[in-house]
Amino acid sequence: MQARPARSFSILGWLLESRNGLGILFMLPAAVFLLCFLTYPLGLGVWLGFTDARIGREGIFVGLENYIWLFDDPVFWLSVFNTMLYTVVASVLKFVLGLWLALILNQHLPFKTFFRAIILLPGWCRPCFRRWLSGGSTIPSFRSFPMC
Repeated sequence: MQARPARSFSILGWLLESRNGLGILFMLPAAVFLLCFLTYPLGLGVWLGFTDARIGREGIFVGLENYIWLFDDPVFWLSVFNTMLYTVVASVLKFVLGLWLALILNQHLPFKTFFRAIILLPGWCRPCFRRWLSGGSTIPSFRSFPMC
């Protein structure tokens, strides 16, 4: 009986031969993108929160001093309250309005498809209209006419 030669292990070989390897390879660019453009800025923001950094100079580690100052500021708590209030009210209104329109549009009404188009068309046309209005560019200096 002959012994089988030992196979060398490589990650690329395993990815290409495994059942889910191709899927993992396809997800790698997205994972790298997320790490570079989401995780790094988030980590940097947390780190800067613990320093007294200013634009143009490095910061010195101050620990929780910035957060203690922030939690003692009444304007911060007012902005937190306003943000929560706006979020709750806007979410409830959007939900109620959307449900109400959906229930109305599922009734047997004359010109039902016309009303569906009238309600849904602005949402579909908004990106095209925005692009047309900006002159084909989202960069303000490249617009064909100034916007207010």
